[in-house]
Amino acid sequence: LTPIVRDPSAALLSKGMRDVLTRLAAQKKVTLGILSGRKLDQIRRLAGIPRILYGGNHGFELWVHGRRRVLTRAIRFLPLMRRLGKELSRRLDGFAGVRVEDKGITLSVHYRCCSAAETSRVLTICRQFTAPWEIKRRVRVTRGKKVYEIRPAIPWDKGKAVEFFLKQLPHSAGRKLVIYIGDDTTDEDAFITVKKRRGWAIRVGGSHGETEASYRLAGVIEVRRLLTLLSTMETRDEVCGC
Repeated sequence: LTPIVRDPSAALLSKGMRDVLTRLAAQKKVTLGILSGRKLDQIRRLAGIPRILYGGNHGFELWVHGRRRVLTRAIRFLPLMRRLGKELSRRLDGFAGVRVEDKGITLSVHYRCCSAAETSRVLTICRQFTAPWEIKRRVRVTRGKKVYEIRPAIPWDKGKAVEFFLKQLPHSAGRKLVIYIGDDTTDEDAFITVKKRRGWAIRVGGSHGETEASYRLAGVIEVRRLLTLLSTMETRDEVCGC
Protein backbone atom coordinates (compact mmCIF):
# COMPACT_ATOMS: atom_id res chain seq x y z
CA LEU A 1 0.00 0.00 0.00
CA THR A 2 3.00 2.31 0.48
CA PRO A 3 6.45 2.53 -1.13
CA ILE A 4 9.42 1.07 0.75
CA VAL A 5 11.30 3.82 2.63
CA ARG A 6 14.54 3.83 4.63
CA ASP A 7 12.75 4.62 7.89
CA PRO A 8 9.73 2.26 8.41
CA SER A 9 8.04 4.84 10.64
CA ALA A 10 8.00 7.25 7.67
CA ALA A 11 5.87 4.95 5.48
CA LEU A 12 2.61 6.86 5.03
CA LEU A 13 -0.55 5.98 3.13
CA SER A 14 -1.12 8.50 0.35
CA LYS A 15 -4.43 10.33 0.07
CA GLY A 16 -5.06 8.67 -3.30
CA MET A 17 -4.53 5.17 -1.90
CA ARG A 18 -6.66 5.92 1.17
CA ASP A 19 -9.47 7.21 -1.05
CA VAL A 20 -9.39 4.02 -3.14
CA LEU A 21 -9.48 1.83 -0.03
CA THR A 22 -12.31 3.89 1.44
CA ARG A 23 -14.39 3.48 -1.74
CA LEU A 24 -13.67 -0.24 -1.80
CA ALA A 25 -14.63 -0.66 1.85
CA ALA A 26 -17.91 1.18 1.20
CA GLN A 27 -19.11 -1.46 -1.28
CA LYS A 28 -21.87 -3.57 0.25
CA LYS A 29 -20.54 -6.82 -1.15
CA VAL A 30 -16.93 -6.23 -0.16
CA THR A 31 -15.22 -6.84 3.16
CA LEU A 32 -11.83 -5.16 3.39
CA GLY A 33 -9.02 -6.07 5.76
CA ILE A 34 -5.47 -4.83 6.32
CA LEU A 35 -3.03 -7.35 7.78
CA SER A 36 0.41 -6.10 8.78
CA GLY A 37 3.53 -6.81 10.79
CA ARG A 38 3.07 -3.44 12.51
CA LYS A 39 1.38 -3.10 15.88
CA LEU A 40 -2.41 -3.04 15.68
CA ASP A 41 -2.86 0.48 17.02
CA GLN A 42 -0.19 1.76 14.64
CA ILE A 43 -1.68 0.23 11.50
CA ARG A 44 -5.17 1.44 12.45
CA ARG A 45 -3.82 4.96 12.95
CA LEU A 46 -1.80 4.96 9.71
CA ALA A 47 -4.68 3.61 7.58
CA GLY A 48 -7.42 5.60 9.26
CA ILE A 49 -10.26 3.72 7.56
CA PRO A 50 -13.18 2.91 9.90
CA ARG A 51 -15.29 -0.24 9.94
CA ILE A 52 -12.78 -2.58 8.28
CA LEU A 53 -10.85 -5.57 9.59
CA TYR A 54 -7.33 -5.02 10.91
CA GLY A 55 -4.60 -7.44 11.88
CA GLY A 56 -1.39 -6.32 13.56
CA ASN A 57 1.77 -8.11 14.68
CA HIS A 58 1.45 -10.60 11.79
CA GLY A 59 -2.05 -11.53 12.93
CA PHE A 60 -1.42 -11.98 16.65
CA GLU A 61 -3.53 -8.85 17.26
CA LEU A 62 -6.90 -8.53 15.51
CA TRP A 63 -9.57 -5.83 15.23
CA VAL A 64 -12.96 -7.36 14.46
CA HIS A 65 -16.43 -5.88 15.02
CA GLY A 66 -14.94 -2.87 16.81
CA ARG A 67 -13.02 -4.98 19.32
CA ARG A 68 -9.34 -5.72 19.82
CA ARG A 69 -8.53 -9.40 20.17
CA VAL A 70 -5.15 -10.89 21.03
CA LEU A 71 -4.25 -14.53 20.53
CA THR A 72 -4.35 -15.93 24.06
CA ARG A 73 -1.36 -18.21 23.57
CA ALA A 74 0.75 -15.22 22.54
CA ILE A 75 0.13 -13.19 25.71
CA ARG A 76 2.37 -15.41 27.83
CA PHE A 77 5.30 -14.54 25.53
CA LEU A 78 5.16 -10.82 26.39
CA PRO A 79 7.77 -10.99 29.23
CA LEU A 80 10.12 -13.08 27.07
CA MET A 81 9.85 -10.72 24.09
CA ARG A 82 10.46 -7.72 26.32
CA ARG A 83 13.60 -9.36 27.73
CA LEU A 84 14.86 -10.42 24.31
CA GLY A 85 14.25 -6.93 22.93
CA LYS A 86 16.30 -5.27 25.66
CA GLU A 87 19.20 -7.70 25.30
CA LEU A 88 19.23 -7.51 21.52
CA SER A 89 19.13 -3.70 21.65
CA ARG A 90 22.18 -3.79 23.94
CA ARG A 91 24.10 -6.08 21.58
CA LEU A 92 23.29 -3.93 18.54
CA ASP A 93 23.84 -0.61 20.26
CA GLY A 94 26.98 0.15 18.25
CA PHE A 95 25.18 0.14 14.89
CA ALA A 96 23.74 3.55 14.05
CA GLY A 97 21.63 2.19 11.18
CA VAL A 98 19.83 -0.43 13.27
CA ARG A 99 16.54 -0.06 15.10
CA VAL A 100 15.10 -2.78 17.35
CA GLU A 101 11.33 -2.34 17.44
CA ASP A 102 9.60 -3.92 20.43
CA LYS A 103 6.01 -4.52 19.31
CA GLY A 104 4.98 -6.37 22.45
CA ILE A 105 4.20 -9.79 21.06
CA THR A 106 6.89 -9.64 18.36
CA LEU A 107 10.24 -7.96 17.70
CA SER A 108 11.58 -6.43 14.49
CA VAL A 109 15.23 -5.58 13.84
CA HIS A 110 15.29 -2.97 11.05
CA TYR A 111 18.63 -2.62 9.25
CA ARG A 112 17.66 -0.80 6.05
CA CYS A 113 20.01 2.08 6.91
CA CYS A 114 23.06 -0.18 7.35
CA SER A 115 25.92 -0.57 4.89
CA ALA A 116 26.53 -3.97 3.29
CA ALA A 117 29.37 -4.70 5.72
CA GLU A 118 27.28 -3.68 8.72
CA THR A 119 24.32 -5.72 7.48
CA SER A 120 26.40 -8.90 7.50
CA ARG A 121 27.59 -8.26 11.06
CA VAL A 122 24.09 -7.34 12.28
CA LEU A 123 22.55 -10.52 10.86
CA THR A 124 25.33 -12.64 12.37
CA ILE A 125 24.63 -11.15 15.80
CA CYS A 126 20.88 -11.66 15.37
CA ARG A 127 21.24 -15.28 14.27
CA GLN A 128 23.63 -16.11 17.10
CA PHE A 129 21.31 -14.44 19.58
CA THR A 130 18.10 -16.16 18.48
CA ALA A 131 19.55 -19.62 17.72
CA PRO A 132 19.28 -20.97 21.32
CA TRP A 133 15.68 -19.74 21.57
CA GLU A 134 14.84 -21.35 18.23
CA ILE A 135 16.32 -24.64 19.42
CA LYS A 136 14.14 -24.40 22.54
CA ARG A 137 11.19 -23.73 20.22
CA ARG A 138 10.41 -20.50 21.99
CA VAL A 139 10.75 -18.17 19.02
CA ARG A 140 10.33 -18.30 15.26
CA VAL A 141 12.48 -16.16 12.98
CA THR A 142 11.75 -14.90 9.47
CA ARG A 143 13.58 -12.46 7.20
CA GLY A 144 11.69 -9.73 5.39
CA LYS A 145 12.73 -6.68 3.42
CA LYS A 146 15.70 -5.45 5.45
CA VAL A 147 14.03 -6.68 8.64
CA TYR A 148 14.72 -9.59 10.98
CA GLU A 149 11.43 -10.72 12.53
CA ILE A 150 11.22 -12.57 15.86
CA ARG A 151 7.86 -14.09 16.78
CA PRO A 152 6.53 -16.57 19.35
CA ALA A 153 6.97 -20.15 18.17
CA ILE A 154 3.30 -21.01 18.18
CA PRO A 155 1.20 -22.28 15.25
CA TRP A 156 -0.21 -18.93 14.15
CA ASP A 157 0.52 -16.84 11.07
CA LYS A 158 -1.12 -14.54 8.54
CA GLY A 159 -2.81 -17.49 6.86
CA LYS A 160 -4.57 -18.45 10.08
CA ALA A 161 -5.45 -14.81 10.66
CA VAL A 162 -7.18 -14.73 7.26
CA GLU A 163 -9.15 -17.85 8.23
CA PHE A 164 -10.16 -16.16 11.48
CA PHE A 165 -11.35 -13.07 9.59
CA LEU A 166 -13.46 -15.18 7.24
CA LYS A 167 -15.12 -17.00 10.14
CA GLN A 168 -16.23 -13.69 11.66
CA LEU A 169 -18.18 -12.65 8.58
CA PRO A 170 -21.97 -13.10 8.59
CA HIS A 171 -22.31 -15.13 5.39
CA SER A 172 -20.95 -18.43 4.17
CA ALA A 173 -17.22 -18.13 3.47
CA GLY A 174 -17.65 -20.45 0.51
CA ARG A 175 -19.46 -17.72 -1.45
CA LYS A 176 -16.62 -15.24 -1.25
CA LEU A 177 -13.79 -14.60 -3.63
CA VAL A 178 -10.82 -13.99 -1.36
CA ILE A 179 -8.13 -11.68 -2.72
CA TYR A 180 -4.86 -11.32 -0.82
CA ILE A 181 -2.12 -8.90 -1.83
CA GLY A 182 1.23 -8.99 -0.03
CA ASP A 183 4.92 -8.27 -0.52
CA ASP A 184 6.68 -9.95 2.40
CA THR A 185 7.92 -13.35 3.49
CA THR A 186 5.26 -13.56 6.18
CA ASP A 187 2.56 -13.20 3.50
CA GLU A 188 3.45 -16.61 2.03
CA ASP A 189 1.35 -18.39 4.69
CA ALA A 190 -1.65 -16.29 3.65
CA PHE A 191 -1.05 -17.07 -0.02
CA ILE A 192 -1.32 -20.79 0.77
CA THR A 193 -4.59 -20.28 2.68
CA VAL A 194 -6.10 -18.17 -0.10
CA LYS A 195 -5.14 -20.63 -2.85
CA LYS A 196 -6.85 -23.44 -0.94
CA ARG A 197 -10.03 -21.37 -1.20
CA ARG A 198 -9.42 -20.81 -4.91
CA GLY A 199 -8.83 -17.13 -4.28
CA TRP A 200 -6.35 -14.72 -5.81
CA ALA A 201 -2.95 -14.80 -4.09
CA ILE A 202 -0.96 -11.84 -5.41
CA ARG A 203 2.71 -11.13 -4.69
CA VAL A 204 3.92 -7.56 -5.07
CA GLY A 205 7.40 -6.73 -6.32
CA GLY A 206 10.14 -8.69 -8.01
CA SER A 207 9.75 -11.18 -10.81
CA HIS A 208 12.31 -13.58 -9.36
CA GLY A 209 12.28 -15.86 -6.35
CA GLU A 210 9.92 -18.57 -5.23
CA THR A 211 6.47 -17.66 -3.99
CA GLU A 212 3.21 -19.42 -3.21
CA ALA A 213 1.32 -16.62 -4.95
CA SER A 214 -0.41 -17.27 -8.28
CA TYR A 215 -0.05 -13.72 -9.61
CA ARG A 216 2.37 -10.81 -9.37
CA LEU A 217 2.12 -7.03 -9.40
CA ALA A 218 5.16 -4.82 -9.93
CA GLY A 219 4.58 -2.32 -7.13
CA VAL A 220 2.35 0.19 -5.38
CA ILE A 221 1.09 1.78 -8.61
CA GLU A 222 -0.20 -1.54 -9.95
CA VAL A 223 -1.76 -2.38 -6.58
CA ARG A 224 -3.62 0.92 -6.65
CA ARG A 225 -4.83 0.25 -10.21
CA LEU A 226 -6.19 -3.15 -9.22
CA LEU A 227 -7.91 -1.78 -6.11
CA THR A 228 -9.38 1.06 -8.17
CA LEU A 229 -10.78 -1.47 -10.64
CA LEU A 230 -12.28 -3.55 -7.83
CA SER A 231 -13.79 -0.43 -6.23
CA THR A 232 -15.72 0.36 -9.41
CA MET A 233 -16.92 -3.15 -10.24
CA GLU A 234 -20.38 -4.50 -9.64
CA THR A 235 -19.76 -7.90 -8.01
CA ARG A 236 -22.19 -10.78 -7.98
CA ASP A 237 -20.39 -12.69 -5.28
CA GLU A 238 -18.93 -11.30 -2.12
CA VAL A 239 -15.28 -10.37 -2.01
CA CYS A 240 -13.03 -10.43 1.03
CA GLY A 241 -9.76 -8.64 0.38
CA CYS A 242 -6.86 -8.61 2.83
